[in-house]
Amino acid sequence: AAAAARAEPAAADPPLRALAAAATAPGAPDETVTDSAGTDEAAGPEWASHPLILHPYGGRLLKRMVQGVPSFAPILLEHLSGSLGDWAARGGGWSVLALLESSLTGPAVRAELSGEAGRAIAASAAPGCRSLAAALGASAVAPKKGSASAAKNSAAA
Repeated sequence: AAAAARAEPAAADPPLRALAAAATAPGAPDETVTDSAGTDEAAGPEWASHPLILHPYGGRLLKRMVQGVPSFAPILLEHLSGSLGDWAARGGGWSVLALLESSLTGPAVRAELSGEAGRAIAASAAPGCRSLAAALGASAVAPKKGSASAAKNSAAA
């Protein structure tokens, strides 16, 4: 019963929706503060102005939320869909991989990242992209026409 309750759609769960929205929203703009000596310095680290998915710990949080709260995966996918390859290549590869591994979002993620998008991920050195490409079965090189892998890829599409 508890597992069924965790897997229900979270349409009415405002905290999950807010977290998913924060995944792609830019952070607070860089601010400066003046110390007691009158010197201006940055208020926070450079990454503080990036979306949560690109934050060093934010991406890990989102990945764990997808893995631990199944109803979060479709909510997060709503915010990332259409740009999954871009988010992965910019540093959110581990979160995108978690979405691929989720039974609720995996088919949609695989469809979006097939073909050229998968090859771009395979060529990327961003965190998580190598594992994401392996899970997709993607290679940085396009298959040659007439090859067995080209036939397999066209049959899967």
